Amino acid sequence: MSNTKILEALKELKGYAEEYRGEWEEALCESEDIESYGTNEFIGGKADAYEDAVRILEDSLGLSKSPVQEGLTDEEVVEFASKNLETINKEISKYVSLTYGKPGKVVSTSKITSLVREIAEKQLLAN
Repeated sequence: MSNTKILEALKELKGYAEEYRGEWEEALCESEDIESYGTNEFIGGKADAYEDAVRILEDSLGLSKSPVQEGLTDEEVVEFASKNLETINKEISKYVSLTYGKPGKVVSTSKITSLVREIAEKQLLAN
């Protein structure tokens, strides 16, 4: 596959990610209407999946704007996380409470991964 076709595919994936993220409504995360809640969770899941696909492609092509390339390696993040589970747990709980208004809300794996990376980089790169 040519680079042009890959970049076109990446652009298309970004469009889907933006479209689904735009349709997702944070307020419906607390909805008692099970149909609205379920549809919203489905849309949010699709947005997460497309965002993950974009990130993977960008990382693979060296186009990533994330701190992964400039910051810590995956191994360094994992090592930090394994030694600082209490800190990681507190920061994720704080994020969930601030974002959703209460603890215990389900957060996507990709969001947790990016939060752990951010926490590790703040702690380790600050030193």
